[in-house]
Amino acid sequence: APRLEALRELAREAEVQGTTPNDRAVPGILARQLEGLLVLERGEAERGLALLREATERESALPVEFGPPDVVKPSWELLGEVLLERGDRAGAERAFVRALELGPGRVPSVRGLVAATQAGTGAP
Repeated sequence: APRLEALRELAREAEVQGTTPNDRAVPGILARQLEGLLVLERGEAERGLALLREATERESALPVEFGPPDVVKPSWELLGEVLLERGDRAGAERAFVRALELGPGRVPSVRGLVAATQAGTGAP
């Protein structure tokens, strides 16, 4: 995918030229998110989930900054959605809890956590 390769190149450049930890790390996080989703789409679950988990680790290592987040879709939230979709409720629940620790009150993470804890319980 040419766009994914362009994002990878941007990530490599940012690691060297970025002026802040976030400037250096965010393009690589986004590249791993995108690649993880593409790999999952191809049916390579283990590799795709590994890429998404790598994105969560890198994002978790970023210093907390004030203002809007640099990563538009938090990696823990994305991982939770993918795990929930794959039927891993316990893994999804852990991912959404972590997402909410990093982004308290974020509505998509709250909804994901509710879905993970209610799935299979007969609750609406």
